[in-house]
Amino acid sequence: MLLNPQVLHLQTIFLFLSTDFVTFFNFSLRTLSVDNQSLLTTLLDELKKMNMHNRDLYWTEAVNQCYDDDEIRYLLSDYIPNEENKRDDAYNKNFVELLCWTCSSSYPIVRTLAIRHLVTLLLRIPQYTVELLMKFQQVDDAYVLDGLYSALYGFVLMSDDKEKIGNIAKNIYEFSFKNKEPYPDLRVREWMLRILDRD
Repeated sequence: MLLNPQVLHLQTIFLFLSTDFVTFFNFSLRTLSVDNQSLLTTLLDELKKMNMHNRDLYWTEAVNQCYDDDEIRYLLSDYIPNEENKRDDAYNKNFVELLCWTCSSSYPIVRTLAIRHLVTLLLRIPQYTVELLMKFQQVDDAYVLDGLYSALYGFVLMSDDKEKIGNIAKNIYEFSFKNKEPYPDLRVREWMLRILDRD
């Protein structure tokens, strides 16, 4: 019986992740802007579909390898777009999403590193802030949402773009507070309220 190529692709990804997350990270980002069907694009699509149990099993365990590998710190810095190192739209969107999912790590130091780079990247490509927020609003991992909203709060503090800040606050209010119970996690809710308070 022939296996679906997509299934084979995912098996390759998770084998790669379990073996060496940093090498996977490096390889997938280098090929991202060249091939729209890259490993990273497939992985990000799959992470959105997974429940938290499966993400923890296949993804978070791999991300936790970053705790013992200083190389990831330099890799993250290398891939942040700047004036000398411009990236295309597909690259930027996927890199921002990767940083959000990296916040699922069990280790605070890994999450902090991802959040710091996420703030830096959002300040350079602010057009993705609202789109990113909408993509992750229904994610069932409080660590990921804590990383996202704390990064958005960092963006709000450092940005002069009042229109973007207003759009972020409006989106948070309408999705998370208007006519519904607030998000149950206290830390996530605190970041949301701080963003609303700054608007």
